Amino acid sequence: MTYRIDRLAAAGAALGLAAGVAVLFAPTVRYAFTNYDDNFQIVENPLVRDLSVKGVGRMFAGFSYTSYYPVRLLSFALNYRLSGLAAKSYHLTNVLLHAANTLMVFALGCRLAARRRTGGPGAAGAARAAPERGGRGAWFSAGAAALFAVHPVVVEPVAWVAGREELLTAFFALACVQAHSRAVQREAGRRVRLLWGAARVLCAAAACMSNVVGAVTPALLLAYDWCFGPPAAGRIRRLGASLARTWPVWALAVGTVVLKAIGDARAAPDEFARGTLTLSAGDRLLAVLGTYRLNLQTLVWPRTLVTPYANSVPAGVLSPASLAGAGAAIGTGLVLYAWRRRPLPLFGVLWFLAGLAPAAQLVPHHIMRADRFLYLPLAGLALVPALAAVEWPALARRWPVWSAVWAAVLIGLGARTVRQIPVWRDSISLFTHTVASEPNNCHARLNLGLALSAHDRTEEAIAQFREVVRIAPDLPEGHSGLATALEDAGRHQEALRHYSEALRIRPAHAASHANLGGLLAELGELEPAFAHFRRALDIRPDDAHTLGRLAVALGKAGRQAEAFRHFSRSLALKPDQADVHYNFGLALARENQFAEAASHFSEALRLEPANEHARQALAGVQQIMREAAGE
Repeated sequence: MTYRIDRLAAAGAALGLAAGVAVLFAPTVRYAFTNYDDNFQIVENPLVRDLSVKGVGRMFAGFSYTSYYPVRLLSFALNYRLSGLAAKSYHLTNVLLHAANTLMVFALGCRLAARRRTGGPGAAGAARAAPERGGRGAWFSAGAAALFAVHPVVVEPVAWVAGREELLTAFFALACVQAHSRAVQREAGRRVRLLWGAARVLCAAAACMSNVVGAVTPALLLAYDWCFGPPAAGRIRRLGASLARTWPVWALAVGTVVLKAIGDARAAPDEFARGTLTLSAGDRLLAVLGTYRLNLQTLVWPRTLVTPYANSVPAGVLSPASLAGAGAAIGTGLVLYAWRRRPLPLFGVLWFLAGLAPAAQLVPHHIMRADRFLYLPLAGLALVPALAAVEWPALARRWPVWSAVWAAVLIGLGARTVRQIPVWRDSISLFTHTVASEPNNCHARLNLGLALSAHDRTEEAIAQFREVVRIAPDLPEGHSGLATALEDAGRHQEALRHYSEALRIRPAHAASHANLGGLLAELGELEPAFAHFRRALDIRPDDAHTLGRLAVALGKAGRQAEAFRHFSRSLALKPDQADVHYNFGLALARENQFAEAASHFSEALRLEPANEHARQALAGVQQIMREAAGE
């Protein structure tokens, strides 16, 4: 039995899905940016501030930090044009993208549910459609899309602004598969098929330029052709025909992986946690098994979700974690074998496996697990029950029972999601949650300490950084963060010791050089301060904040011309630094350049209206200018 999707039922289901996503994730629109990548990808990223033709060209012509993700950058730049650095529009865009992806999953489910393999669906002439009362196929697909919409693992990519890369990748990957399904329709005209083929390539390119995970897109097309290719063709011929049709997409995927490798190689020597984990071949296999088991566990029973997860490798081949992982892998293989002639649910499983591959530690990565890595795989996995109901008519005939069970599942997952969403309210809330769940997670404690410092909760920050140093004594970021918090607390000698320890561990740690230079300058030790500032700039030549701090130290040494050059360069790199505008204004005022000083004080006030120091300095230079004018 096959299904003709009732258009009215489909329209109603689509409206309900979009409304459900909007209501569920509406609280995130009020949330702040986090210090977990949002800072350097958006807040401190000069590329997102320029939406001119030249600026967009820079996005597509080079790397942003170590990534070539221009589509993601362009989306951030559009948000910046609309609202500056107000987080509301960024979060709203994420919610809209998730709603769009939910509808794309629904549309794909409807398309597949409208045909059932009679020797091979997907070759359009081989599909047979028959009326089905009540548009039940639409409701099966809507149930699958609803699971994708409300599953707790989607909270991270939706509520986290920087998680947009996963949303964009999934959107364009889904669109690519939809375009491919139309491009292979034999009853369509040649021109129509060529247009859909071009759309397939464009969507694949956009997916790859959103995130390196987009490189799995051709594997999704291959899975589609494997499951729904012409029945007369053997499997080898079917795959050969697929590769011949989709070779441009495969070329894009290879280019994406190469660009990722080049970007990683460009990482600064002090780049935090870059590169791969150093594991033996045996430990790598254990990591693959353990990660796969944990990912399945998270999808089936999402009880404890945190950001970031601590990396872990099973203790040995016979450890419970390894055996459970091996069991999960074997079970997946048995499912694939049992469904080898059931193309609809098989396609969902193959999609899941292809989407999960980049995060499975088959290719070494410094982050073993993250909820966002499950976003694209979930799109395929969620379709499996709906497609199974279409593939097995006996299941479809019991749709009231199916619906009741599915409703219970959705309610349970939705309730868990409702509890998870507020975790992302701000950085302190996010990392407090992680630390409560994983007390020895040093990276979560590090980010929590940074967030507490940013909110002037210095003693609490010091406590977190001390825990980081205890858990991971060879992590330079822990010593550097502790030193900065101690400096804020006025404990300069202890701060100096921890800056020095950070640099002993990693001599090319730019942040520690810059911060140590700032502390030495404050203590009047200007020459050593200059040496550390210059070392920091050797590592990161375009660090606007370090340039501004060096300019202040040069001013203290009476080297005003050099100070002015560094102030100007700092502001050219990042114009919205209120502190640099204020300090530049002070330096200009000392040289009796009152008009220029007033301009910088005014800009500092525009950026930080509550900056009383800038307000008083502006009033002072304006008074001097009025007196000089004889008023």
